[in-house]
Amino acid sequence: FKAVAENFPLGRVRSLYGTTKLAAELIIQEYADSFNLQAIINRCGCLAGPWQFGKVDQGVLTLWLAAHYFNKELAYIGFGGRGKQVRDFLHIQDLFEILDIQINHFYQYSGEIYNIGGGIKNSTSLVNLTKICQKITGNKIKIKSIKKNRPNDVISYITDISKIKKQAHWSPQISLEKTIEDTYNWIKENESVLKNIRINRRKISEVVYDFYRTYPEKIEGISEATLISGIFKALDKLEYKRFNIPIKYYNDIFFVESSSMPFSKMGPGKKIEYFLLPY
Repeated sequence: FKAVAENFPLGRVRSLYGTTKLAAELIIQEYADSFNLQAIINRCGCLAGPWQFGKVDQGVLTLWLAAHYFNKELAYIGFGGRGKQVRDFLHIQDLFEILDIQINHFYQYSGEIYNIGGGIKNSTSLVNLTKICQKITGNKIKIKSIKKNRPNDVISYITDISKIKKQAHWSPQISLEKTIEDTYNWIKENESVLKNIRINRRKISEVVYDFYRTYPEKIEGISEATLISGIFKALDKLEYKRFNIPIKYYNDIFFVESSSMPFSKMGPGKKIEYFLLPY
């Protein structure tokens, strides 16, 4: 695979997620020019390391390792469902190092765009990451194969960091193996806290959609926006908003996902409960 440099063409259709990032860059550049400000734009690759709460679309290394550690199910999604997607990873400490250099010599880097990532040396595929996780945890988990691609997903993204390496004499010092080891040790040291955080989480909006689709008679006259608003109002009253704490009922509906009572087995009149977790 060829690494992606700062001059990669951006004029074609991207994704909504990618477009928001590009829009942020354009706003920064306009502000810097209009108000004579110094500004540096860093395009970071996949960050990893201790204290990252991973999920499917962000923090995949932590997600993958935690799923193996706690024996949770995962899935290879898209591109034939074989886990051939490739990404490069940068340890958070290496990110701190280059930020420290830039902050203390701001004028040298102002007005530029830099790729900050792990580069080719710290890249891996999901299927290879699985093998590493199996080795370090000693666990082999079920990994489903979903062949259909997700919208706007790419099979490979590797950061070309040659520009920042040349100008700052910086390069990642922590290997992919060490990044995984550090993350594993963090999970192990904080197992009592992390074990209550589910690996496969669902957004509130997805839960509401499922409920609407399955039991429309239960919420006749209640808009989805009102329902979601009520859920978050209930959350505001909780001391620990984003951990394993049940949401209070709203209009006689409880939301707490339960392995003993999955959505597919819930019948009319059943109380639905749901745990909101970090996502």
